[in-house]
Amino acid sequence: QIEKGTLDYAPIWLGNVEELPPSRVQPQWIIGGYPCQPFSSGGHKRGKEDKRYLWPSIAALIGSMLPHGVFFENVYGHIGMGLFDVLRDLERLGYETTWGIFAAAEIGCPQYRERIFILGTHSEKHGERKILADANRWGRRQATHEFPAPPNHRKKQSEAPRTTKSGLAGAANGISSRVDRVRSLGNAVVPQQAAHAFRTLYGELVR
Repeated sequence: QIEKGTLDYAPIWLGNVEELPPSRVQPQWIIGGYPCQPFSSGGHKRGKEDKRYLWPSIAALIGSMLPHGVFFENVYGHIGMGLFDVLRDLERLGYETTWGIFAAAEIGCPQYRERIFILGTHSEKHGERKILADANRWGRRQATHEFPAPPNHRKKQSEAPRTTKSGLAGAANGISSRVDRVRSLGNAVVPQQAAHAFRTLYGELVR
């Protein structure tokens, strides 16, 4: 997207996050999702004993860069395994923090996809809050219905016409081109879900 000009130029690090030289970048925000496997119900839930447990490296980067804010996503299982270590570390680094559970269904997605989101703003860097001051107007809202209606539900006005369903063999076309997309998406976070979480949590911090 940078090459296409869709996004502004930004340095890209393709190596191990544990080896990222702190002096290479001075970000205003650090946003992402550190590995969920140590906490996921779909794994062995080894927590800190899992070799993919990277939070200490992420915390070290935050401490060396001290961005204006941080915003992270992880699985629901993180609540009972490691979440409060994350909040404690962020607060020790000078961040005011909040977190919440948000489901993709809240913004109209047919899948539930429940995730936790963590947001922190540095107590000595309040200038960034003015840039996003209108975030406090956003609370938990009803679904915005930005996604197609589920099967056997009335089609929304914003939807494109649906394929005709044959009484003999399912939908007339379009299935093959959708299967690979669904498989590649897996249980990924829906972008609108993350945006909804950010607005809500940021609004809590600037009240």
